[in-house]
Amino acid sequence: MVIGFYFAMRLFSDIYSGLKYPERFAPTIESWERVVGGKDLTITVADQKYPVARLSAIVILGGGCWALVYVAIGLMGVGAKIISWTATDRLAVKRLILQALGKPDKVVTERS
Repeated sequence: MVIGFYFAMRLFSDIYSGLKYPERFAPTIESWERVVGGKDLTITVADQKYPVARLSAIVILGGGCWALVYVAIGLMGVGAKIISWTATDRLAVKRLILQALGKPDKVVTERS
């Protein structure tokens, strides 16, 4: 669960920095543009050529980020299920998250 949380936070941080400072990711997009097809990848519509290599590179990078975030969130869910299965306490996952985030004064206790 903690590993999934760590990877999700890193991925969201990378996505945020890419949106905030796009010039830092320009070399990455340009290298993917060359891999996808470079300047030769064009679509011709009504005798006009439109380059689609950059669009394809952005779609591929976005899809890869989406897939990695989906896997990271899946790891968090699986970790939470494993903790709840192995612990006899129903609220163990909530207490673990609250303690990990530094709020031990709000730890959930079992209601009788």
